[in-house]
Formats: sequence, C-alpha cells, structure tokens
Amino acid sequence: QFSGLGWTVHKNAGTPLPASPPNGFAFHIRQAILDQVETLVEQGASSFNLSGPLTGIPPIPVISVPAPFGSILFSATTQPTSFSHDPAIDIAMAATAAGINMQVTLTNVIFTFTQTGAIFGAAYNDIGTLTIPSMTVSFDMVTTVVNGAYSTTAQNTQTTLTGAALTYQTIVIPAAFQAGFNAAINPILGATLGTALAAAMPPLFDSILNAIPTSFDLSAQGTPLILNFPPSSVQHLAGGVTFALAAGAQVITPAPNAAPVIGT
Repeated sequence: QFSGLGWTVHKNAGTPLPASPPNGFAFHIRQAILDQVETLVEQGASSFNLSGPLTGIPPIPVISVPAPFGSILFSATTQPTSFSHDPAIDIAMAATAAGINMQVTLTNVIFTFTQTGAIFGAAYNDIGTLTIPSMTVSFDMVTTVVNGAYSTTAQNTQTTLTGAALTYQTIVIPAAFQAGFNAAINPILGATLGTALAAAMPPLFDSILNAIPTSFDLSAQGTPLILNFPPSSVQHLAGGVTFALAAGAQVITPAPNAAPVIGT
C-alpha cells in the first residue's frame, strides 16, 4: 500500500495500470505556509532585472495640450532609459478566492527617461528622473494546470507611488502645465513599472511549483514500480490554496525470467 492507495502490480511490463481518478491526491497550503514562503519569493525576486523590460518598451505619449490653429502649447513623450531600486524587496502574500494576492514593495526607486515634445511650439529634448521613495505593486497570482504543468498569470495589477518627484536636467515645465503633466505622467510610469514587475513574478512561481517532484521510482526499494502524481487542478480559496494531483503507476520492465510482483 502506497500513500494510502491500493495498487495491484501485474507482470505486463511497461504499461500503465488501470486509469486512476483525476484527483487521486491533494495537498492544501494554508496562509501560515504562505507566510513562510514569502522569504523564498523575496530572495527570488531580488534577482529580477526590471531595467531590461522597461528600457525596451516603445516611447510613451504622456500629454499634448493643443493651441489655436493646429499648434501645440505643450507636449511630452517619454522613453525609459534606466531603472533601479534598493536590493531588498518586501513581499506580502495573502490567499484569496481570486488568487494569491501579492503586495510587492520597492524602495528608493529611480526611473530615468528621455523626454521630447514642444513648449509653446518650440521643440525640446531633455532627460527626466522620477524618484519614488516607496512603490507598491498589488496583483493577484492565479495558478492553473495547462498540459500537465502549472501555469501562473498576474491579474488586477495596481501600482501606488508614495512621494514621487519629477526632476529634469534642463527644461522648466511652465507652472500652468506642471499639475496636469504630473497627473498624466505618474499613473503612466507607475502602470509601466507595475506591469513589468507583475510580469516577472509568474515565471518565478511556475519554476518553484514545476520543480516539485511528480514521479517516484520505487525500484531502489525493491519494488519495480513508478508512482506518478501529475498536477490535475488548482483551487484558490480564502485562507489557502488546494493543489489536486492525478494518481497513476507504471511497472518497470523486469529482468528476463523475473517472477511477477504482486503488491497491494
């Protein structure tokens, strides 16, 4: 008897045993376990290279204030050039029915970009810096099973910037445009940063989940049998996550003239 399940092993080598129930085994991860996993996820997230994805995006149109006769009073288009933050990343995980809610906080974020546009019809080109003492990205991690493997997506992404400040090397944005410009650029850059961070997290989750062994060879214990527990489904619940596994087995090809192995 293995893992609480009964098995009958036949000599017909190399063929699967009769079909097993799709959810033959399950394990549940409670919130207390997620609290312990946070440190592991923080360590993995510290290796994220967010600068690459951010600097590779197309220019972002931020604002355009038209003037009479088709001219432009003020316009701005940004192109991200670099991104940095303190190495330590704080992550809080909470199990909900919508998925594992992630609260990822970065500190001392510095986001630089080139900016082009026009002020009173005159073209300008400058370098801007968005300094953010604290940035929190919230999203739901939803894990499903696709083709026998775990697949995670990030949903409902929201970004909160605390104390964000914009500075430029050369230009001085007219006071009449400053409030509107800040109101336009902060959500855009914040959403850009949040989307990049949320996109980096699912592959980390999948690498951890798909590294969990799903096949166990019992031949070393004298039993010519392989037990298989491939992922079957994932259920997100308030307070925990349930992972269901299929249950199956396969006989290892016996040596010539070997006697049948019978086990229950």
